[in-house]
Amino acid sequence: MSHIIIDGYNLIGIQHGDLKKARTHLITRLINYRKLKGHDITVVFDGHGGMHSQATRQTRGGVVIVFSPIGKRADDLIKELILKERGQPIVISSDRDIERFAWSHGAIPVGSELFYARLFDEEDESSEHYEIKPAGRLSRKERAVIRALNKL
Repeated sequence: MSHIIIDGYNLIGIQHGDLKKARTHLITRLINYRKLKGHDITVVFDGHGGMHSQATRQTRGGVVIVFSPIGKRADDLIKELILKERGQPIVISSDRDIERFAWSHGAIPVGSELFYARLFDEEDESSEHYEIKPAGRLSRKERAVIRALNKL
């Protein structure tokens, strides 16, 4: 199974509405997704009310939830997680800086829109999962993203 590192607010940004409600809904979806797929999932959010000098960490339903501390962005924590990872994590973010960092350190970035569609598709039991197959010759990075999506 893969380790999926998620830029939480980047993924939530696809939705509109109450941020706390959206965050709770996302975490619930990730817990269910983890049960279905068995992936290790870490979701990182910017600060928990800006009150903590260290990152706060909790686990719900096997999903690790991390909030950045005062003066540190979620992006910084995501980069630290990528550097600590021994395998090849899948990093969910549409932030170009995170994408570049992931590529340069052996991780596979997948855009938030693609993962969001996969996340909500997986819970719909009536939907069928089709493996993505490229039509023509793709770049090394494009092939890596397709392999990562097929793992999800």
